[in-house]
Amino acid sequence: MTIEERYTHWREVIESQKTSGMTIADYCRSRDIRTNAFYAWRRRISKQETSGSGFLELRSPVLGMATGVRIVAAAGFYIEVNRGFDPSILRSVLSCMGSR
Repeated sequence: MTIEERYTHWREVIESQKTSGMTIADYCRSRDIRTNAFYAWRRRISKQETSGSGFLELRSPVLGMATGVRIVAAAGFYIEVNRGFDPSILRSVLSCMGSR
């Protein structure tokens, strides 16, 4: 498993625990995950997301979709704009995000 695959796997595990309504201890116990591994990966991922490179990943839309582009941030949120969007609005949104 590559390091990218490990990060993806653990992001999914951490998100699943958040939405499960279970405590970390109960979640890990029910899935036979060592809690120290869970906490270590959560720290590692949090550190990576907060000390990111400052770049956003751009993904091209799936063929047939009406969107023009989806901008995915390391923190997991995204901005999706349709074809023919107003660039000045996107600039304003990105400016607001940059001031966070």
